[in-house]
Amino acid sequence: MFSFFLFAEALIISFVLTRLILRVSIAKNLLDIPNERSSHSIPKPRLGGIAIAAAFYITVSTAFIVGHVVIVGSSAMLGLLGGAGVLLLMGVVDDVRGIGAIPKLLFQIAAASVAVTAGAVLKEITIPLIGTLNLGAFGIPFTILWIVAIINFYNFIDGIDGLAAGVAVIGALFLAFLAGKAEMTGLFVAYIILAGSALGFLKFNFPPARIFMGDTGSAFIGFLFAVLSVLSEGRGASAFLTVIVLGAVFGDAAVTLIRRMIRAESILTPHKTHYYQRLTTLGLSHKQVTIIEYLITALLGVGAVFAYEREMIFVVFFAAVWIFFFFWVLAKVRSLERGKRLAFEGHPVLIAAGDIAFVALSYFLSYYLRLNFRFPHEETRSMLISLPIVLIIRSAVFHMYGLYKGVWRYTTFDDLMRIVKAVTLGSAVMIVTFVLLFRLKSFPRSVFIIDWFILTVFMTGSRAATRWFHELPKGEDIVGKRVLIVGTGNMAELILQDLSQYGGMIPIGFVDDRVDMFGRMIHGLKVHGPISRLEDIATMESADAIVVLQSLVGRITEESRSRLQSRGVEFKEIDDLSLSVGTNDTSFEPIDLFKDRNVLMIGNGRLTRNAHLLSGMSALTIVSDDTAVLVNALDNRIKVKNLKRYIGDTADRRFIYDKFERSRAEVVVVDFDIRFIAIADNPYEAFLQKVVRPVANLLYASAEGEVREFYLICSSVKEAPEGEMLCRLIYSAVADGLPGSSEVKALMIDSDHPRSLTALLMRLSNLRDSGIYRVEFESTVDGTGGMQFVPVEGVLPAGNDVGRMLRIDRISSLDGASFAVLVEHVKSSNMVKQNG
Repeated sequence: MFSFFLFAEALIISFVLTRLILRVSIAKNLLDIPNERSSHSIPKPRLGGIAIAAAFYITVSTAFIVGHVVIVGSSAMLGLLGGAGVLLLMGVVDDVRGIGAIPKLLFQIAAASVAVTAGAVLKEITIPLIGTLNLGAFGIPFTILWIVAIINFYNFIDGIDGLAAGVAVIGALFLAFLAGKAEMTGLFVAYIILAGSALGFLKFNFPPARIFMGDTGSAFIGFLFAVLSVLSEGRGASAFLTVIVLGAVFGDAAVTLIRRMIRAESILTPHKTHYYQRLTTLGLSHKQVTIIEYLITALLGVGAVFAYEREMIFVVFFAAVWIFFFFWVLAKVRSLERGKRLAFEGHPVLIAAGDIAFVALSYFLSYYLRLNFRFPHEETRSMLISLPIVLIIRSAVFHMYGLYKGVWRYTTFDDLMRIVKAVTLGSAVMIVTFVLLFRLKSFPRSVFIIDWFILTVFMTGSRAATRWFHELPKGEDIVGKRVLIVGTGNMAELILQDLSQYGGMIPIGFVDDRVDMFGRMIHGLKVHGPISRLEDIATMESADAIVVLQSLVGRITEESRSRLQSRGVEFKEIDDLSLSVGTNDTSFEPIDLFKDRNVLMIGNGRLTRNAHLLSGMSALTIVSDDTAVLVNALDNRIKVKNLKRYIGDTADRRFIYDKFERSRAEVVVVDFDIRFIAIADNPYEAFLQKVVRPVANLLYASAEGEVREFYLICSSVKEAPEGEMLCRLIYSAVADGLPGSSEVKALMIDSDHPRSLTALLMRLSNLRDSGIYRVEFESTVDGTGGMQFVPVEGVLPAGNDVGRMLRIDRISSLDGASFAVLVEHVKSSNMVKQNG
C-alpha cells in the first residue's frame, strides 16, 4: 500500500514541476529550435527531464526518511543516485548549451564507473533457455559497457512525442511486477517511483507534445534501467529481463547501428533512420507511431513475465507473436518506402488466420484462468482434443456472418454487433457439439462463458482499435488552437470530424441553445452551455478560435464578439450544409444524365448525397469517407439496376483502385464540397488529402479503364481560401492526365446559390463541350431560367518549372507547405487567364 503512495507522490511532483518548467522555459525562451533532423516544426521547451529526475530523487528521499527499503543497500543506492546525478548535470548542460558526442560518452563512462564503484557489477548473467554465463574478470568492463550501451540506446528513442516517457512507464511497471514476484522489495519500489515520475511528465509529452524531456531525461531514465538491471542479477531475477522488456529499444538501436556500420557511416553522426522516424516520414503521425511502440513494449513485457515464470511458454509466445509482429513491421516499412504495399496486406485469408489465432488464444486462456493457472492432465487433454473442433465451428460461423468481407479500419457498430452474434452462435454450437461428442466430461462448464467473453473482447477490440488508430489526426503533431464549436447539429458533427482529422486545431467542446443538450457529451466533448454565455465559456476554456454556423451568427452579440477578438480569439463562420434537396427538387422526375452507363461517384458533395436524382444508369458505385453520404445512399428512391456503396479513405490508392475495378466505370463524377478547408489549420494540406489525392488515384486507375467522361464538381468555392484557384488548377491537372478521347467537365459552384440540384442537373445534361465553368445564379431566380454556366480558363501549363509541376502525380506527392508555395508561384507566374 505504501508503494502506491510513493507512486502517487512521484506522479504529482513530476506533474507540478513539468508544468512549472514549461512556463519558465517559454518565459525565458529556453526552447528546442527545430533543425533538419527534428520531428517537430515549432520551438518547444526541452528541459522536462529535470521534473522526472527531481520527482525520482524527492520520492526516494521520502521512502528513505520513513525507513522504507529502497534499492538493495545503502552503497548501491548511493551509486545509483550519484551516477544518475552525473548524467543529470550532463543533460542539463547539453540541453541548454550543447555537448559533443565524445564529451557525452566520457560523462556516461564516469556515471557508470560511479555505479560500479558502489558495487553494481555483473559477475554473471542469466539468459533464458541458455543458462548462466560467468563473466569473471570481464565483469567490471562488461558492466560499464552494459550501462553505457543502455543509456545511449534509450536516448535513441527520444525522437518523437511521448515515446521515451511512455515506454519508461510501461517498462518500469512490468519490471516492478517481476521484482515483486522475486521478492526484491527495494527494486520494486525503485521501479514504481520511476513509473510515477515518467507518468506525471507524460501528460505534457504525449502527442501533441508541449515539452520534451531532452537528454536530461532520456539519459537519466536509461541509466536507471541499466543499473537496476545490474542490481537484479543474482537476486532472484535476471538482468536479461530488462533486455526483453525494452527489446523494441534495443532492437531498433542494434539494427540501425549495424546498418550504418555496413554502409561505412559514422555511428556518432546524428541521423534520422530509426524505424520510428521512418514511419513518421511515411505519413504516420507521432501518436500512431507512439501507440505502436507502446503495444510492442507491452507485448515484450508479457514475454518477460513468461520468461520468468515458464521458459517454454516464453519460447512459444515470443516465437508466435513477437517475431511475426516485428518482421511484419519491418516488411511494412520497407514496402511503404518503395511506394508499394505488402502483397498479402488485407487479404481475407490472412484476416481469417488472425481470427483463428484469436480463437485458439481465447480457448487456451479460458482454461488457464478457469483452472487457476494450472493445467491438470485430464483437462489439458480435453482442451487439446477439442481445439480443432472449436476452430472449425468458429471459422464456419464467422464466415457465415461475413466477418471477412469488411475492412477493419472502417468498422461500424453494425459490424461489432455482427461479431457478438457470431461469437454467441459459435459458443452455442460448441456446447451442443461437446454434449453430443464428449458428454462434457472433463470440460468445465464455465470455460464456455469465459471463452465467449475473451473472444468477444479480442474480436471487437481489435477492429475498434484499428479504426481508432487510423482515425487519429494525420496532420502535423503540434500544439494546436483550442476550438469551440457553436451548434450541435449535423453540420457541427461534420466540422468536428474535419477538425479531428487534420490536426492543428483541438476541439474542446460545443456551445448550443438547446436546454436538453446542456452538460451532455458528444464524441467525448462537453456541451458547455448556451450561446449567450459564449464569452464566459471561451474565457474559461482558454479558447483560441470559435467555429460558428452562419445560421447561428446572429445569436452572438457584437459586444461579445469584439471583446473576444480583442483577446486574440479567431472566428470562423461556416455556411450550413443542407443534407437534403430543396423543396422544388421533389417535383422533378429523376434525370437520365448518364443513361445506360456505369458510373463511379466519389466525394462528399450534395450531388453524391442526393444520387436519387439520377436514373437510367446501368450501375452506380458511390465511394466516400463520409458516413452521412452512404446513409443517404441507402435511400430506396435510387433507381438503378446495380447500386454499390463503399466507405473508406479516398486518399488510399489501393482502396480507390479496387473500387474502380469493381465499378467498371465509364463515367467518373468527383463531387466535393470544399468548405471544409476553411476550418482546417492547414487548408492546403486538407485540400490535398480530401480532393487532390483522391483525384490522382482515380486518374491512375482510369489509365487502365475506359472512362469516357470525367466530371469535377467543386461546391462552396467562395467559402474556401483560394477556392476558385484550387479548382481551376485541379481541372487543368485532370485534363492533362486523361487520354484525349475523354471528356472533362468541371463546375465551380458558390455557396450562396439556390438549393436546387435538379435545375443544375438539367442544365448539365445539355452541356456538350469539355471545359471548366462557373455556375452563376440571379438572386431572385428559383428555377433553371436564372442559371448560367460561364466558361473560364484553367491554369495553363507553361514552359517553366512551375508548369512542369502541374502534373497530378507531382501535385499529389507534395505536402501542404509545398502545395501552398506552388499555388503562389502559379499566381505570380501569370499562368492564369482571367476571363468570364
